[in-house]
Amino acid sequence: MKAAMMLTTDGDNALAMAVRLRAGLPNAQWTAFVCDENRERLLPALVGCVIRSDKPRGSKLAFLRGLRAQAFEVAFVAWHGGERPQPLKLAALACGAKDLVAIDDSGREFAVRWWAPWTFAEHAVRRLGQTRVLRALRLCATLYRVTVGRLVQLVMLAPLAHQISRWPRSTPPPRH
Repeated sequence: MKAAMMLTTDGDNALAMAVRLRAGLPNAQWTAFVCDENRERLLPALVGCVIRSDKPRGSKLAFLRGLRAQAFEVAFVAWHGGERPQPLKLAALACGAKDLVAIDDSGREFAVRWWAPWTFAEHAVRRLGQTRVLRALRLCATLYRVTVGRLVQLVMLAPLAHQISRWPRSTPPPRH
C-alpha cells in the first residue's frame, strides 16, 4: 500500500503523528512531506520513508501533478498547526488519494471529501474562535460578496441589461 503523511504542523505534533501513523500501517510504503525546519527532528521517526519537502520546487501545478502521479492509496494530513496558512492542506485535497484522512489537533481522524464539505467544516468552525477578528470579518465579507452580493448585483443590473438588449443593432448606443 502506498501511503502519504503530510506533516504540516509543528515539530512535536508532527513527530507524534508520524510515529502513530507508521505504527498503524507498518507494511505501507510511506512518503512523508515535511517542513524544512522540522526535517532533522523527524528523521529518526521516518527511517525507511521517502522524505519530501512540503514546498514545491518549480511550479505548484507540477507539484500537484507529481502528487497525483504517485497514486497514493491513502494520505494523512495534519489539519491543524498554527496561524500561518498551509497550502499543503489544499494540495492534500487534490492529491488524488483514494482515501484522504485529516487529523485534527485533538488526534481525531476524519475522512475528507470534496463533495462532503461538512467533514472538514466542523474543524473550520472550531478554528474560527482562534482566528483574529479582522480575519474573520474578511472571511464574512468575502462570503457575502460572492453569494448575496452577486445576487444583488444581478438584480440591480437586470434593467440595464434589458435596456441594452432592446437597442437597435444598426445604431450605436446612446452616449451619456
